[in-house]
This record gives sequence, C-alpha cells and structure tokens, in this order.
Amino acid sequence: MLLTILGTRADEADYQLGYVRHRARLAPVALFDLLTPDERPDVIVALCTDEAKKATFPILEEAVSGKTSVVCQDVPSDIDEKSLDRFLDVMTGAAEQYPGSTVMIDVTHGWRHLSFLMYVGALYLAALGRVTVGRIYYALFAPSQGSQFFDLMPLLELPGWIHALETLRETGSARPIAAALQKHADSGPEARAIGDIMRRASDAHAAGLPIELGNAVDTYLSQKGKSLRKLLRDEHKLPLLAKVAEQLEGLLVPYRVASKKKDLALTEHELRRQALLVDDLLNRGNLPAALGLMNEWTVTWVLLKQGSTASWLDYHTCRRKAAGKLAASAVLR
Repeated sequence: MLLTILGTRADEADYQLGYVRHRARLAPVALFDLLTPDERPDVIVALCTDEAKKATFPILEEAVSGKTSVVCQDVPSDIDEKSLDRFLDVMTGAAEQYPGSTVMIDVTHGWRHLSFLMYVGALYLAALGRVTVGRIYYALFAPSQGSQFFDLMPLLELPGWIHALETLRETGSARPIAAALQKHADSGPEARAIGDIMRRASDAHAAGLPIELGNAVDTYLSQKGKSLRKLLRDEHKLPLLAKVAEQLEGLLVPYRVASKKKDLALTEHELRRQALLVDDLLNRGNLPAALGLMNEWTVTWVLLKQGSTASWLDYHTCRRKAAGKLAASAVLR
C-alpha cells in the first residue's frame, strides 16, 4: 500500500524517480506511474484534512481511477496535543488495516508539521507495527528543475543504529548492531561476517572472557572496520555514518587485544585491561561473570608478582599452584 498525505494545492511538476520523469499535479500520482509494475501499490490511502479532502483528493481519485483503489482517511489539522495524538492514531491505524503488507509512505504534501508527524508514525510502524515499511518518499518541489523523489529510509534507520550503540554502551551487548546489519533481506557476506563478530564479542563479554572478547574486538577493528563504513555508506546510506562508526570503535577499543590466546604476554597492561571488564560487569549487575573473572584475575595477579609469566594461562603448570597459594594464605589468616 501507499500511505500519502495531501495538502490543498495541486501544482503541476515534472516529478523524477531515478532518471525517469513523470508530469503530474500530485506527488502520489507521479510516484504510482514512476514505480515499476511490481512495486505499484494495490491501494493508496490518502490522509486528508477537511480542506484537502475537498481540494485535492478528487484530483488523486480521478488520476488513479482504473489503476488502483484509493481511500480517504480524515485527519485533524489543528496543532494541539490531542490533535497530534489523533493524527498519529489515524495514520498508524490506516497502515495496520493491511497487516503483513509492505507500506510505502509519501510525505511530500500537507502541512509541514503533519509531514513531520508522518515520520514519527513511520518510526513506530517500522519498529512495532504489523506491517513492513519499504520506502519513505519526499519530492522537493522544483518546477523548473524537476521534482526529485528522495528516499528517506536512511533517516528511519538512523534511530535504530543510535539505539544499538546505546545498548552496547549500557549493556555490553553488540547484538543489536548485528541485527541492524542483517535487517535487509539481501544482506551480503560482509554484513553476516561483521554480525558474527559482534555476537562473539557480546557472548564473551556476558561470560566474562576478556581474551576472547579482546580477540573478537581486534578482528573487527583490524579486518572489518572499513567494511562496516562501506556498508553504511553504500548499502544503508546512513546519515552520520562516520560518527556512528567512530562511536562503535570508541566503545570497543579499550577491550582490544591483538595477540592470540597462546601468545598473549602477561603484563600490567593486560591486568588493567581485564580489570576494566570486571568493573564493567559489576556496573552492569552481571555478578556471576564478575566474580568468576575476579577470581581468575587474582590468580593472574599472583603469577605476575611471582614472575611466572611464561605459561600463565596453563592451569596445570601455573594457575593451580597460584590458586593453592591464595587458598593457603586465606587459611593462615
């Protein structure tokens, strides 16, 4: 379905989608004809104030007669709290009358504040609605140059990425980032590979495994950081992509460790890196993982003080003895 909003004016313009133009008095009329036959909506639902219902809805109805069905949905034009709520209820309800459908949204016409509300409603539909939001179109009215349709879907995806970064900062889970990357049905191997790394990092963080976490972070930063930026630029066309990528890297860098587990040297720096994860787990209330890592960290601290750094990760040759000394010290106290 195509969900559109109408204003009170219907000025002719050469609307353009890609490299193709179509002359029409209303954006939804032009959009219908510019879409491929497979993309054209089975129904157009037009949100109309009382004024638009009289002035421009008949023009839309006549232009698409015999091509598709068209429905008028009354919306208020007042600017007050109740009217704004009512508009959003009507808009989202109109889309959800067609559960399971793919919704295209056109926000070209109508009062400016109503177009903004259309975007807010689209956010709700994309996240919680019983429909799939496929595209959001806006045509910049420019009669002399051609009124180009712009796809605003990247603006709809940006809040999802902001939420994913917020979740990573607050919970340590990068799974929403993996989900955002693989949201599109045509997600390629690079998106899946980065998603797998994010899931590994999330699992290692939740389990209190500092080396596995550090290795997953290093794999992303050294091998996939540029790929993510390219995906966000070329496929998702995400606004603020550089800032999104920088925020992600800033959250991950403190946990990075480049050495593989068998080659990792025991140093004060490594102890501090692991202590950072302990503090993070405690702050997030993950007490079981924090206590487990605190125990292992204390054993590691003993090994560093003893100078037993050669095989410090080997349980039988090093860690069991250090743990025994700690236990003996506790008994003596």
